[in-house]
Amino acid sequence: MATEDGLKFWDGATESVATEFYSNYSDPHSISNDTGMSIWKSKDGLFWLGSLFGINYWKSEQDFVHLLKKSEVMNFEGNNYTTSLLRTHDNALLIGTDSGIYEYRSDFSILSDYTPIKVGEEFVSTGYVGGLIEDRHRNLWIISTAGVFLKPFGEEGFRQLKEVHDANGNLLSLTDLSSIVEARNGDIWLGGSNRFIQIKIENNQGTGLEASSLSFFDYSSAIPEQVIKSKYGVYTIYEDLQGYLWIGSAQGLVRFNPINDTAVLYQSKQSDTQTLSNSDITVIYEDLLGVLWIGTVSGLNRVRYDSRGDVYFQRVTESDGFVDDFICSILADNSGYLWISTANGLVKFHPDRGTPVNFTYEDGLQYNEFYTNADFADEEGNLFFGGLNGITMLSPDDVSINKEQKPLQVVSVSQNGDVRSLSNEGSTYFSNVNDSGTVVIRLSAFDFINGKHSDYRYKVDALDPNWLNLDGPTIKLHNIHQEQLLVRAQVRQKDGRWGSEEVALLLTVTRSFWASTQGFMLYLLILSVVVIGVAVYVSRYFSRRLTLQEKKLKEKSAQTQLLLSEKKTLLYQVEDLQYSLSEQRYLSERLETQLDSQAVTDQLTGFKSKHYLKRHIDSELESIANTWVENDGIAGVYLGVFAVDIDNLSMINKEHGHLCGNEVLKQAADCLRTISYGTDTLVRWQGATLLILSRGIEKREQMIMAEKIRSIIASRKFDLGNGASIDVTCSVGFGRFPFLGDPNEVITWEQLIYVINRALNVAKHNSRNAWLGIYTNQFSHPQEIRAKITTNLSGLLASGQLDYVSSIPKSNKIEW
Repeated sequence: MATEDGLKFWDGATESVATEFYSNYSDPHSISNDTGMSIWKSKDGLFWLGSLFGINYWKSEQDFVHLLKKSEVMNFEGNNYTTSLLRTHDNALLIGTDSGIYEYRSDFSILSDYTPIKVGEEFVSTGYVGGLIEDRHRNLWIISTAGVFLKPFGEEGFRQLKEVHDANGNLLSLTDLSSIVEARNGDIWLGGSNRFIQIKIENNQGTGLEASSLSFFDYSSAIPEQVIKSKYGVYTIYEDLQGYLWIGSAQGLVRFNPINDTAVLYQSKQSDTQTLSNSDITVIYEDLLGVLWIGTVSGLNRVRYDSRGDVYFQRVTESDGFVDDFICSILADNSGYLWISTANGLVKFHPDRGTPVNFTYEDGLQYNEFYTNADFADEEGNLFFGGLNGITMLSPDDVSINKEQKPLQVVSVSQNGDVRSLSNEGSTYFSNVNDSGTVVIRLSAFDFINGKHSDYRYKVDALDPNWLNLDGPTIKLHNIHQEQLLVRAQVRQKDGRWGSEEVALLLTVTRSFWASTQGFMLYLLILSVVVIGVAVYVSRYFSRRLTLQEKKLKEKSAQTQLLLSEKKTLLYQVEDLQYSLSEQRYLSERLETQLDSQAVTDQLTGFKSKHYLKRHIDSELESIANTWVENDGIAGVYLGVFAVDIDNLSMINKEHGHLCGNEVLKQAADCLRTISYGTDTLVRWQGATLLILSRGIEKREQMIMAEKIRSIIASRKFDLGNGASIDVTCSVGFGRFPFLGDPNEVITWEQLIYVINRALNVAKHNSRNAWLGIYTNQFSHPQEIRAKITTNLSGLLASGQLDYVSSIPKSNKIEW
């Protein structure tokens, strides 16, 4: 209902107003005026409200849930500026803000004010809350401007710690801390300005936990001085899977080893793209595949390791499709996508798949601006992000990016400022222009929501078969010389895919006389007269030349007849030789056919032979590539290729003989057969190297399959056939086809098997009993990789053009 007192929704079931919307001049996304004049719902689900001060639209269907709204906290005389989040063991959601703490019960139906909190017989206000954690013993820790608050499990009250003495008797201040984290060994680490503190808990049971049970150790001196004395000091702390503590500050990133107290500092150098995009660190996160991500005020950074095991970074910024470079929080969903909150919206991003998808306040977020490290992921896969206007909650599987595609239309055609007539039949438009001046074509999908940030592209069939990207919905054509031009255009919406439909514009060009058909006829007439005159002169000249040549030909004719008789004799001899060669060729082809039939299957292992694979691999790769082309390169089927080599086969042959070595290879083939899929192709490639070609396998499944191969060989006793047995290990190299992200850019089988053999050799020489796979990523340049993949593979890996995954720890130095 549009009323004089705002927009209201009347619930017929309860016979009451359930929801109200009012004008708020400080909020640009509120209605422009409380006095509503009319209301209408369009076919695309938008509600349009006409008021005294303009038109407003509202999207009723939302993919996101807004928690901790301003209306919910008004009764508590606080605000909803969310700084930290925590789900406790009893399924309550604690929300830290800049003025205290709120608590939601499990179903978010009841919000209560958690502060002031009870400390002894008094109630104390926390003030600004910097962090919340619940340790493994269910003790609740809160850091705030008022100090550290500790609630032992099973007790009602808190302990407040403002100042403590460390193990050396020095006084430590615990107020105004910025970060808190629990390490895997149960230690608590605190960070802040001029402070980096470790807390060891002597009493591992929560009940009765006192300050005397805590031992404090000051590690501030172990951190580089420019970091510990920066504006916020240790701003954020994260422990990775290898046990390193990564520390973010306003002056760089630090990797701290708590075992030997060593620290390595990483800072930004704008001239070096392999350093951080900015030294001001906001958030640190490790995804499901163990990849470490560093958020800064100027973009996202991926941590990589070169061939020496040294750290370098790859930057992901607004130029890669992000809505903003100020990174606030990072969480991963169960599908491997990263959800990244920024200072201007939310980003859904997959490191290996396509364009990022951006969401803003218009899509239902609590606000465009989020707060750093205010995030949480629950056991059901729901993600929570805190910001300036409460919390955005989402279920990644329920967030829709496949928005309804509205057809693209041609709005107008103009030339030299004059608007041309325009007609259409369905999606095909028609217009007339002339061959002088610039033709301007304006497009629109008339989509007020999804069309705001759309990309457009076009192509002209007669000029270029490739699509050309546009900066906006406007096409400009210069110096048209054809009589007709067919212009096609497409729009790409928010989901990153180009629309399946296109709009076509047929331009009929009116030419000036000298560029018209009549003008070209006049040019042809003049040219014909010139050509005839030249032809007459040339004819007379060559007539005289021919008379002289006839005399010379008669003299040579007699000599030619003599030579012909000799040539006939030689031809008869050649025919006899050709017959003999044909008979030999027939016998050779017959023998080759017999050999081909024997070369299909390897007699020792029962696998397909190398000859068989070479005959069939090109058709298989073409079939795989077609699955990607049919889906515009967005989706398709991968062909995983594994190369398996017995590590110590040469030693077995030398000590026990080749018969024993053959027996080991035969049993290894049986092992691979048991763990392979029924649709896999098993090949004996060469010597002790066996191949597995697995269709429809993903990257993560390849890593699991490689580990299965390694473990089944390493865990079995191999019978040598002479009553003795032996332990055997293997090395595995693998990759996949298509190797490059673009289905139109493919590498050959020879290039692919070279990469996989190189991965196998690196795994064997650096470790043995190991596996290693090589892949491309979003930073890969297909043309450069195709040119250098067999000549400078190690250089491509060092520059970040290629990635590798391996069972060999990344901290080990790998020799390529």
